[in-house]
This record gives sequence, C-alpha cells and structure tokens, in this order.
Amino acid sequence: MTKVSNREEEKLKEKFFNTPSLPGEEKTLKDFEKLQLKNNFFKLQKIIRRKKKSKNFDEVLKKYLEIKSKFGGL
Repeated sequence: MTKVSNREEEKLKEKFFNTPSLPGEEKTLKDFEKLQLKNNFFKLQKIIRRKKKSKNFDEVLKKYLEIKSKFGGL
C-alpha cells in the first residue's frame, strides 16, 4: 500500500536530485531516504485518520507507530 513502485521511486529520486539546493550543500541518498520516510508517514497518517477503517488497519497502525517512534513522536 505505502510501497512505491521502482519506476515511481526512480522518478522521485531524479526529481529530488535535480532540484536546486543551497550553494555548498549536496543532497545525499540518506536525505532522499528521510524524505521517503516522511512521505510514507503522512500517507499512513491519512489512512489512520479516515472514518472508515481499512481491512489491514492493524498493519497500517503498526507501521505508523514504528515510524512515529523513529521521529520521536512528532
């Protein structure tokens, strides 16, 4: 569900690395992974806040709480 296909991930990666950044700052793969983690977190958060719960709600909640603990609670 929250997994991005390889093609979409490559597209995002290309867009991420081709956008301008501050002089002297270089974007790394670690920065891109942080961005992906953040995007996944917000997608999961959106699913959890829905009124109608999905079939795999427990899995989504588990993944959401796991990511939330990595961020320190947000």
